[in-house]
Formats: sequence, structure tokens, C-alpha cells
Amino acid sequence: YYLAEEFVIGNPKEKDSPLRWDRIVLNCLGDPNWDPRRPEVMKWDDVRDCIAGAIATFVDDGRGSGRDSEHSWQVLHCCATRLQHLGIQVALRKVRPPSQRPGAWAGSVFIITTDKIAKSVTQKKKAREI
Repeated sequence: YYLAEEFVIGNPKEKDSPLRWDRIVLNCLGDPNWDPRRPEVMKWDDVRDCIAGAIATFVDDGRGSGRDSEHSWQVLHCCATRLQHLGIQVALRKVRPPSQRPGAWAGSVFIITTDKIAKSVTQKKKAREI
């Protein structure tokens, strides 16, 4: 699946790609430009002037991220069409709309607001670990 994911990402310099990026940006504590709302290391898209669109997979479940809802849909569409080109089926009926409150994924829940990003686990996962 790794090779398929590399095919989906494609050329990171392609101007029309929703997964394009120009440079790696470090956001380190102590830096005068440090922003606690951003990750420590990120791919940056100079054209959109934001963190680059990305995909994340867990077993057979993939998620896309982008600057806004439209950008996220572009990432998901790019991912789905390229995977289907390779013969890997994508269940579009299972695709959830982009959200900052997407619900549990692999037992983890992320709460994203303008001030912070928090991670928790579902009650079901917590009960299983006890």
C-alpha cells in the first residue's frame, strides 16, 4: 500500500495538485515565530500560504486534510481517483465530510478548536484497556 500512497501523493511540486508543497517549516519552541497551534514540523504550500494538504491511513481507512473544507475534498478526490486507477477500491459511500470534529478513528478522538488541539480516547477503548 505504501507504493500506492506514493502514487496518490504524486509530484509535490505540481502546481494543480491539492497535495503539493514547497518547503519544510520548523515551528520550534524558542523561535520568535513559534505558534503553539501548529505542528513542530510541517510541509508548507507557498501557493495557498498554509500547511500542505495531506493524507493519513490506518490499515484500510484513509483521511485527508486541507486548509478548509473545499481543499480537504480536493485531497480526498485526488486520493480516491488515483487509488481506483490502480485497481484499489474506494468505498465512497463511507467517506465522511471534512470536519474539525470527525469522531473516533482507531479509538482516538481529536478535538480541534482555534485555540488548541486535544487528544482523548473513546469510552469503549478505555474500558478495553482496563
